Amino acid sequence: MKRINGYKRRHIVHASALNYAAHHGDIPYDRIHITLTDTPESGVKINKITIKKGISESESRLQCRQVD
Repeated sequence: MKRINGYKRRHIVHASALNYAAHHGDIPYDRIHITLTDTPESGVKINKITIKKGISESESRLQCRQVD
């Protein structure tokens, strides 16, 4: 999450997630990326959604790493 132009009440968020079923089965991993903005004027607005099908096991491990 980043502030838009340094404002405390305006944010842009980049998020991604893997399909849960691939962690517990023999199906390929897929990843969804979502970009949204949150401003007092517009509220939460989804700007972009992309899905990448069949990502590799090594890419999935990067996605699942713990970030502090």
